[in-house]
Formats: sequence, structure tokens, C-alpha cells
Amino acid sequence: MNTTANSTATSLVDPLTKYPKPPYPAKPWAVPGTEAQMQFSADHGETSYQGSGKLMGRRALITNAGVVISYLNEDQDARETARYSEEAGHKAVLVPGDIGDEAHCQQLDRRTVEELGGLDILVNNAAYQVAHKSLQ
Repeated sequence: MNTTANSTATSLVDPLTKYPKPPYPAKPWAVPGTEAQMQFSADHGETSYQGSGKLMGRRALITNAGVVISYLNEDQDARETARYSEEAGHKAVLVPGDIGDEAHCQQLDRRTVEELGGLDILVNNAAYQVAHKSLQ
């Protein structure tokens, strides 16, 4: 019997029991929240991330972050995201609205073409995380 393998196996922590499980404490804010409500500040990568440059010269419409920023009502967070883009030397256009509304999406397309001269990439990053007990 290999005692080293046995002692290692018994010292492992089951990831299903390691972390907190729902129900989580109620949050004092509605979705979408704002960064100001977070316990810890987010790392946006503005000083730590080094891109590959593969998208340099491309025009992008990215909801919640990017060059044309579509956001629901998180004005302060949107302005801060725009600031990161501008500090990196890129144009940032803020367009508030609900991407669940087709007219708003059409406006986003038009604004992107008008403001940036075209559209090469679209990233729809509109979501929030919800924990479920199972996949079913």
C-alpha cells in the first residue's frame, strides 16, 4: 500500500464543499449593480493587462466595455470604462439604453458606423451570474 498516495488523497478538499453555497446573503441593490457597491474594487486590467495586438485597427461594438459602450443605467461605471479606453488612446462613445430593445440595438449599429467609420467586431457581453443547484 502506498501511504504517500493515501495521505495525499485524504488531504484533498472537495470543491463542492469548499466554497459558500446558496442561499447567499441578500444584496442591498438591484440588478444591474454598480462597482461602487462592490466589497472589493474590480481589476479592469487597465494597468496589468497586455493585449496581443491582434485587434489593433479594428472597430468594435462591445456592450458593457469597449470602444462603443452600451449600458443600461450604470452611468458612473460606464464613464469609468470610457476613461480607461481614452487613457489607452482610444475613442470611447457612451450609449445608454436597453439592448433588449431592438430599436436601441439598431441605434448602436448606426452610432458605431457614424462615430468609428465602420463595424468589424461585435461582442455582446450583457449578462449577470446566477447560481443554480443543478443544470436542470
